Amino acid sequence: MTGILVVIHDFFSWTLWKTSIEEEIDGLGGWVRIISWNPNGDEIAVGLGGFNLTDKRGAVLVYDSKGDMLWSYKTSSPIVNLEWVSNGKNLFAATKTGEVYLFNPVKGKIIWNTNLHAYIFDASWNPSKKAIAVATGIPASGVYLFDINGSLRWSKPSSMEAYDVEWSSNGELLAVCYTMNIPTTSGKLVIYQFNGKQVYSYNTSSEFWKSSFSPSMNYLVIVYGFPYHSVVTYKFNGSLVKPASKAYLGGSVWSIFWRASKLMLAVGFPGNRFVITSPTDLKNGITLGVLKGDLTASAPNPEGNIVAISTEWFEHYTKSHGSLYVYDSNGQLLWSTNRLNGGGYALDWSPNGKELIVGTKLGTLYLLDTNHFRYGAYLDGLSLLVGILLFMVIVILVNIHFPRLLKFF
Repeated sequence: MTGILVVIHDFFSWTLWKTSIEEEIDGLGGWVRIISWNPNGDEIAVGLGGFNLTDKRGAVLVYDSKGDMLWSYKTSSPIVNLEWVSNGKNLFAATKTGEVYLFNPVKGKIIWNTNLHAYIFDASWNPSKKAIAVATGIPASGVYLFDINGSLRWSKPSSMEAYDVEWSSNGELLAVCYTMNIPTTSGKLVIYQFNGKQVYSYNTSSEFWKSSFSPSMNYLVIVYGFPYHSVVTYKFNGSLVKPASKAYLGGSVWSIFWRASKLMLAVGFPGNRFVITSPTDLKNGITLGVLKGDLTASAPNPEGNIVAISTEWFEHYTKSHGSLYVYDSNGQLLWSTNRLNGGGYALDWSPNGKELIVGTKLGTLYLLDTNHFRYGAYLDGLSLLVGILLFMVIVILVNIHFPRLLKFF
């Protein structure tokens, strides 16, 4: 009885709303690749890819916070980047095959768009300068900088693919990670001023995957790919001064987050962990483990005191399933579920941190109330108490009506 009550409580209370994209838009691929909540907290943008890696379809969808879809726009390839810009007045989107869009989010009207005819790996919005940097690969590798009105400010063609672009907190510097693995593996980190002038360059015999400036701009984090798969923080004063810390964390670092002075790193296969550490001591800190499956998405809340981690796992290697884990920043598991419909591939917190949106590989969206995370243990304890009381009532009633039955046992 107690277990039934706990399960019923969890089933009815862990989502504010749930929707299936496939049911809403017939024939649209449903892999949720990216989710972005607007600054006002009243609209949610969703970027889709196809149902599998060979499915070329994509789309941008916008929902209100009640779960109603406001508009959608189909694209010819999966969405790889989605950002609210100009304080939520516009929505920027980029696709796998080089399409770049700026939407009016009210009705989904295209303000401007262009096609770079190249694989887009990353894009980054500069709020102070109102410009968008785009990193591209073959056949037109390099970096492009667009103004908010769609005009191209400058471009930097390269023989190496640009994997990642990251702005400094003041918007004055742009760090670009370049990588080449044919005929030999090599990487290059370049730092540009906003006007396109190169101020720093660093070459290595490893792939460069990601970089990130600390909010105070006194550190730069660099993620190395093949063959080293390590993460290094450098002292920074306009250029790299010296390594502050270096570590291999058991897998490739997929995402970098800063919350105040905390550095947070999402580590993929085979490590499958989320590490909360400092830029001066990468090997030590708090590790949030994945209990089931492979880590596929992660996100700390705005305050940095709660972290959500989603995973994907398979039953008999056929059907995608997902789990969601919510930890506090001390490493305590607050809440979890194994009932996501498909692996969880996109997460985003509302600006006030009161809600969490989750998107899965099979096109299901879940909106969760974060109060359930904070007080879930209390509620489950309440369900346990109610279950015990009900069990006692049942025992008393059975004893009254069937005294011999209880005596028999």
